[in-house]
Amino acid sequence: ETPENHPEEPVIVQPGLEICATCHEITYQEWQVSAHGNAEIECTSCHDPHKQVLRLETAEALCTNCHQEARTDYSHVSHEGETCSDCHWHRGTFDMDVHLITGELGTSGHDAQVETLACIDCHSNLDDTVVSAESEVVSEMELRLVTQELETEVANVRAQGQNEAAVRLIQGVVVGLAFGAVLAFLFMRLRPGRRVRE
Repeated sequence: ETPENHPEEPVIVQPGLEICATCHEITYQEWQVSAHGNAEIECTSCHDPHKQVLRLETAEALCTNCHQEARTDYSHVSHEGETCSDCHWHRGTFDMDVHLITGELGTSGHDAQVETLACIDCHSNLDDTVVSAESEVVSEMELRLVTQELETEVANVRAQGQNEAAVRLIQGVVVGLAFGAVLAFLFMRLRPGRRVRE
């Protein structure tokens, strides 16, 4: 609130996050669960509140100002030409007309998490496919068929193994019984003190 005798009396400036959160509630909630929120990096670290623009010329320059280490994992090296915000801050298109009419605020990406929408918007032709680390594109249906064939083959091998085990058991029982019968017969025929019929 501006005092009556302004500019003689100083105005209290509250540059804290709460000031931003009064209008940017959804963005503030996203920020709270982000790594930036955990590190207590304030809005004004990235945004110039007076000009209402980023402090540096591009979002990429702003990100690399703190995140200077080179990223060498697959998701970063395989997307040459994309910027940090293309994936980490991507939330689809924002309809300014709807915002002006209804006051509705959409998500802004200030949680900095890569959402599926960021992938699908660029890879819309691949939304039903899986991409391996070697960039080999395989359709999901093809993978399901191969998986089904392999599962059937495994079930057949298991059943065959169980059948072979049952056959071996039966063979063992038959051989054992036959051997026992022959021994019993010989024992009865050749035992000492047996009378021979005349």
